[in-house]
Amino acid sequence: MSLPPRLVPALLLGSLAVIWGMSYVLIAYALRDLGGSDLAWLRAILGVAVLVALRPRSLVAAVRYIRREPVMAVLMGACNVAIPFWLIAAGEHTVSSGVTAVLLATSPAIVALTASGFDASERLHWPQWLGVAVATTGVALIVGASPGQARSAVGVLAIMGAAGSYAAGSLLAKRRREEEPWLQAVVTLLVGSAFLTLPAVVGQTPGSPSASVWLALCALAVVGTAMSLVLLFTAVKVGGAGYSLVPLYLSPAVSIAGGALLLDDPVTDGLGIGFAVAIVGVVLTTRRATPSRRSALRDTA
Repeated sequence: MSLPPRLVPALLLGSLAVIWGMSYVLIAYALRDLGGSDLAWLRAILGVAVLVALRPRSLVAAVRYIRREPVMAVLMGACNVAIPFWLIAAGEHTVSSGVTAVLLATSPAIVALTASGFDASERLHWPQWLGVAVATTGVALIVGASPGQARSAVGVLAIMGAAGSYAAGSLLAKRRREEEPWLQAVVTLLVGSAFLTLPAVVGQTPGSPSASVWLALCALAVVGTAMSLVLLFTAVKVGGAGYSLVPLYLSPAVSIAGGALLLDDPVTDGLGIGFAVAIVGVVLTTRRATPSRRSALRDTA
């Protein structure tokens, strides 16, 4: 039974929102027994294992692409996986999963802000500039009104750095979206990321994660890494860089609810107000889907 074409884009974005939102909760849980570098490397290497098990030839093709385009492969792996995975894991030591999700929700605004000067399809107009200001205000409210959930400025900066890395990665993916089949592309960036994060774990004494942390790690590898990257690249293909990050609008609600239920994170008034303001700003920043883009989404579905 196939879904109506008009529902496919909504299902794609909704699935990404749920997966990303719960991933931040699972990261916070896994950090109870794992270091940030260990978690980043394990997510990458286990994600490769999952995808190669589904499509063994993708690994050979990915290695060929890395040998042919090493600079692009390294940049893609760094921006989409290695840097944000490590920064998020480092930041969530002092920043709750809910605040993490809200801070990462600024990625679409960063895409619009940084790409407006060289990519006509991402260019900002006055409503988008207003959105950037509103989103920034929302983030400031969250950080200022939720000291218990954002206990370190360094942690907040790490999460914002991850948001910027994701924005850069989505723009790179947009530029090279026709160069490589998407499953192969995901394997390429995960392989590159595994190599980039390996030096940070070499020589470290391995921890002893509990069974529940291993389950969280497996969920992160299968769903939060392999599946989410395939869905993300699909979203970039059908809607562009800004569109692919739209699920970040909804993922904070998932993270806040998941953190409250599974990690006993408090839900403060400041977090709720700041979330609402930040999301309004992000929506204003990226509210420019054209009829041709909507048509492309229906055609692709």
